[in-house]
Amino acid sequence: MKLKRKASLVAAAPSAAAIPKSARFSSEIISTAGRPAERASTPLRPFEADLADHPASAKHWADPAMSLFAQLEELYPADPGQLSGCSLYINEGGRYTCLSAEIAYAPQKDGSVLNHRLGDLGAEESKWLFEAMRGNTPLTCDGASFVLPLSEQYPPRATPGAFTGATLAYFGGHDPEMRLCVGSHCLGVLRLPVLMFFRECASVRLKLDVR
Repeated sequence: MKLKRKASLVAAAPSAAAIPKSARFSSEIISTAGRPAERASTPLRPFEADLADHPASAKHWADPAMSLFAQLEELYPADPGQLSGCSLYINEGGRYTCLSAEIAYAPQKDGSVLNHRLGDLGAEESKWLFEAMRGNTPLTCDGASFVLPLSEQYPPRATPGAFTGATLAYFGGHDPEMRLCVGSHCLGVLRLPVLMFFRECASVRLKLDVR
C-alpha cells in the first residue's frame, strides 16, 4: 500500500555540499562470453512502469497512481549497461510527489519478495532537485554538482526528518549523471537518456493537481 507523504524542506547549501532536504525490476543483465550484455524482460506489477521503456512509459507520467522507475547501472560496469540492483522511483503527484531509492528484491521465507527502501525525497526537495538540474536555482547553473541526503520513510518519533545515510549526487555538464551513494560507495548511476526521462516525468508529476 502506498502512503501519501508531505514533504519538509531542509535548508540548502552551495554546490558540492549536502543540500537538505520501489527496486522492482523489469529486466536483468544476461552476459555470456563473447556476447554483449542484454536485458531480459520480466513481468511488471500493474502499478509500475520502467522509464527506460520510452515512449510506452510516457503515457503514465501524468498518472499519480502509477510509480515510474529508473534502474541504475554500475558505475564501472563489467559489461555495457550492467545494472547495479538499485532503482530510483517517482511516486504520487503534486504536493505528495516522492522520489525514493530502493535496492533489489529480498526473497522472504514465506515466498514473498520485499524491497529495501534506502530513503526518500519529498515534493519540495524533488522540486528543488529538478529545477537545479535545469540550472534554474540561484545556487546552481549548467555543469554544477550537488548532493542531497535521503530521508527515512518512517522516521522515529523522536527524530522527525531523520536521514538514512544515503544520498543522491548530481553531476552536471555535457554528460550529466546522478549517483546513489552511501558514504563514498556508489550504489548505482543514472545516465542519459533515462536521466532525461526521469527528470521530465518528475516535472510532470510535480505540476499535477492532486488533492
